[in-house]
Amino acid sequence: MGTPGKNVSQDVVLFDKRVNGLDKRLKLREFINFFFVTKLLYVSIRSNHSSNNCYDQVWLKSVEDFLKRTRILLINPRRGFTSSEYGLGYQIPLGLVKISGPLIDAGYKVRLIDADAERMELDELLKEAKLFSPDILGVSHTGSTAAHLQVVKAIKALRSILPKTKIVYGGVYPTFAFRWLMESIPEIDVIVRGEGEATMLELVSAFAEEKPLSEVLGIVWRDNQKIKVNQTRPPLKNLDDYRSGWELVNWDLYKLLGDKAAGVQFSRGCPNACGFCGQWIFWRCYRHKSPEIFASEIKYLADTYGVRHVWPADEHFTADRQALEKVLRLLANQKPRVSLSINASVDSVIRDKDILPLYKEAGIDFVAMGVESDDDEVVAGFGKTSYQMAYEAVRLLRRNKILACVNVIYGLEDESWRTIWRKYRRLRKMNPDFVNATYLTPHFWTPMGSKVPIDKLIQPDLSKWGYRHQIVDTPNLTPRQLFIGVKATEFFLHLRPRHLLKFLFSIDKPTGRMFRRALWQALIVWLVEIFSDHPKVKFLSPGEIEKFPELVRLAMPRAKLVNKHLQ
Repeated sequence: MGTPGKNVSQDVVLFDKRVNGLDKRLKLREFINFFFVTKLLYVSIRSNHSSNNCYDQVWLKSVEDFLKRTRILLINPRRGFTSSEYGLGYQIPLGLVKISGPLIDAGYKVRLIDADAERMELDELLKEAKLFSPDILGVSHTGSTAAHLQVVKAIKALRSILPKTKIVYGGVYPTFAFRWLMESIPEIDVIVRGEGEATMLELVSAFAEEKPLSEVLGIVWRDNQKIKVNQTRPPLKNLDDYRSGWELVNWDLYKLLGDKAAGVQFSRGCPNACGFCGQWIFWRCYRHKSPEIFASEIKYLADTYGVRHVWPADEHFTADRQALEKVLRLLANQKPRVSLSINASVDSVIRDKDILPLYKEAGIDFVAMGVESDDDEVVAGFGKTSYQMAYEAVRLLRRNKILACVNVIYGLEDESWRTIWRKYRRLRKMNPDFVNATYLTPHFWTPMGSKVPIDKLIQPDLSKWGYRHQIVDTPNLTPRQLFIGVKATEFFLHLRPRHLLKFLFSIDKPTGRMFRRALWQALIVWLVEIFSDHPKVKFLSPGEIEKFPELVRLAMPRAKLVNKHLQ
């Protein structure tokens, strides 16, 4: 392997060959399609005059087989989150894009519909689905629990017009709620648990060749009236083996702060095991692509589709220092420059203080860090770093002209006006460029979520379980009071005069432009949440949710239903 930054490694050459080969195969496939259909018309006309021509009959059979190849439709249903509509924009449905590449390479006819980004309502989606007439329908989402109800609505409607199509549901929520979903939603034929590249490829092959589904790892399926849970599939060992189907993406739909953007993935999993997070449980172990393949993929997206901003979906992009440094050196030597917004931990930023200039050179303009709370006793419970370390990490990033965003979770402690004021003062002292204020969202598969008592849940609407609404009761504050405290904190932190003036006059041009655009979008989201979203949100009183067993089963499928209302 060559030295990063000096010679192009063999892996880069191999990736470029794979990409160029893909483009050639796509063009060849278009030619073959045209040739086959033309020949079909010719043979059909001739067969009216002579039905004994064996050569033509063989061609006719080949064309018929080609046109009968398995058709797969992948759908990300409409969800309409405020953060997508008014904030940073729509995310590429990366899970669907990741499984589409292997399916295309296997010769299947694949189409992707992102109904969310296209703002496609259900009626239009049904028309498109019926027109494509898929053999297999794969449905997933980019919003986990909060998107689930919209997915179910779409699945039920799609089943009504496609009665013979196999419907497959995958993603984080169905991975953990599979048994309840299969019991309650008969329209679902199969649930894919965990990462889907290898599983979906085997599943489609089994459907196409009429093989028994019992041999496909990582699925839950129906055997007549029985629900079968197959053995769990081991995590993929080599992420380089599975390419993304970028050619299916409508790139005009995805922009971040004005630039054409892509969500990508360098690693899966996280070395940390935070009690409120379920991603490390979903991915099961930490792995990453080869740095050369990842860097080349970004260059391919920039050169081929004009992508200028990338947001890696990694939970912890900087986890492996050695691999990270290779990625940074490769990106620093690539043109055009692509801006990166990454997720990192506080301790990794401090660890990398000697290479933070390389961060910037490689294109990293924005770093989001999970600070979660300003109280050291609170964060010590799930292994997070201290307030002083977070303060130092912000200082280091800003010194290197990298925007620093800190994520804070309200609800990790018994919130009161005192805790809100304390958070505001200490965050102002920390002086990050942005604060992402979220609420504790107790997904039932997380260690912390599984311990939340049912009677403390005050938000029964799963579509609100997207971190932007209060879910768990705070005894010292009403939902309205906590909302006002959070919104006031956001306002005074982001619009403090000295903070704004510094970015107007003393920061490098690319980062200043990014800051101004991000601040403007954040202000719009802030206004929409206050004047449009929150007035429509309804909350239950503590304990009231127990009167609605169906709501409990959706939010907490594993809960012990012992209350008299739930029996």
